[in-house]
Amino acid sequence: MGSYDNPSGLRASCVVKASEVPLSAAFLVTVNPQVVNDIDVTISAGGASEYKLNLWLVDVAADPNTMTLSPPTGDNTVQWMKITDSAGNYTHTITHTGAAQTWYMVVALGAEVVISDAITFAP
Repeated sequence: MGSYDNPSGLRASCVVKASEVPLSAAFLVTVNPQVVNDIDVTISAGGASEYKLNLWLVDVAADPNTMTLSPPTGDNTVQWMKITDSAGNYTHTITHTGAAQTWYMVVALGAEVVISDAITFAP
């Protein structure tokens, strides 16, 4: 843990919690079956450490740079920054109610990018 003094005499501390890139560049993104109004997306970074993930939803898998304009109803968000657990795993739950909807999750870990299978909600 590092700390420093600033000009006004306040103290601040910082702990680096996650690696930018896993030891193994291969990682998996698994879309689980819908349970009521939730779909879990499980991410395994392929290494035993904490990793920084950038996640976002898109409407078309072939266009991973264009985030959806129709977010899920559960949290009304289409982009997240998350950190895996110490085993390199993270599960993200997407909640949606209402009309049928399909998204794809883009997961970026350093320079590595994986696009999930379809995340399809049925009414």
